[in-house]
Amino acid sequence: MGYEIKELSVGGILDQAIKVSKDGAVVLMMIVGCMVVPLQIGAGLTQLALTPVIPPDATQEEVIAAQAQVGLALPIAMMGIGLLSLIVQPLTTGALIFAIADIYLGRQPTVGNAFGRALSRWLALVGTTILYALAVGAGFVLLIIPGIIATLWFYLYQPVVVLEEEAGVAALKRSRNLMKDNLGKAFTIGFLVFLIVVGVTASSALIPQEHTGVVVGGILQGLAMIFYAAVAIVFYFSTLCQHEAYDLKRLAEAVSDVESEPSDEPALGL
Repeated sequence: MGYEIKELSVGGILDQAIKVSKDGAVVLMMIVGCMVVPLQIGAGLTQLALTPVIPPDATQEEVIAAQAQVGLALPIAMMGIGLLSLIVQPLTTGALIFAIADIYLGRQPTVGNAFGRALSRWLALVGTTILYALAVGAGFVLLIIPGIIATLWFYLYQPVVVLEEEAGVAALKRSRNLMKDNLGKAFTIGFLVFLIVVGVTASSALIPQEHTGVVVGGILQGLAMIFYAAVAIVFYFSTLCQHEAYDLKRLAEAVSDVESEPSDEPALGL
């Protein structure tokens, strides 16, 4: 498929992320379609169902009554959906990371295998995400700039947790080491990805029929999740090549594997 496993520029990272997302579109959409997209759509439809429709000529008493009707139901429903997302989001993120890494390295992932491997890293991913949020949140409390720096330092914590089986402080430290000399690149990539994702997902708001807009918005959120994960994975391998000559080590391992096999069959290239 012609992926470039080497240190890449900003443009190269985005190009490879788009390419791997397109090549693995079927499997990756099945992964987000299992839980994340239905959860997003369910949350949107629940909010629509519980939000009162107040006619323009409603009296003050009718407005108060409608607001009271939804005052408890909506927060409770959204809290339940939020708690459910603590399971769905990390598990789907882990599955996407495994699947995209496989595709990028020339292997063919399956939905079941991706979720099975992600399940083994679910607790580590949840715990490290909480630690990440605390670290970044504390940084933003300290006059914003430290929060931005922390966000850039820990940009790769999810691939580290999932692919390197690190967790907690060790995963954050590992991400910080990989991000050495890459903060400017990460800031540029993050800004561009933000613009792309916001531009794509916001388009659902232009759909006049609210329920259709919610469904389309849920699908677009799934696509955005795939793209974000693909960018992170390509960036992760780029930093491995930069700091640890990952591409050379992988080539050496492949050559070693071929030499150890019987020579009566033709060797397969990378």
